Amino acid sequence: MTGLESLANNNFTQLRNAKVALLANQAAVSKKFEHLADLLIKNKIDLKLIFAPEHGFRGEMQDMDFVADCIDPYTEVKVVSLYGKDENSLAPKEQDLENID
Repeated sequence: MTGLESLANNNFTQLRNAKVALLANQAAVSKKFEHLADLLIKNKIDLKLIFAPEHGFRGEMQDMDFVADCIDPYTEVKVVSLYGKDENSLAPKEQDLENID
């Protein structure tokens, strides 16, 4: 059982009342191919921020392409790129971590 399945089986109780950030790509799906971010929103978890690696959060970018910050159109949560134009973009900024648990 994956961590996602374990969380879902427990109705995401471990994340209730928490300000959550997620680092994931398109492969973070359940057995039913539901994305973890979508499940968090569906289960009323306070998803504050999504961090996106290479290829973007939903996997829409090509190899080695710059990934820009954006708003995820499905969850309406801000997506912060961890694969930008320079080495400094490979880690979250301190202010990105201030409003999450």
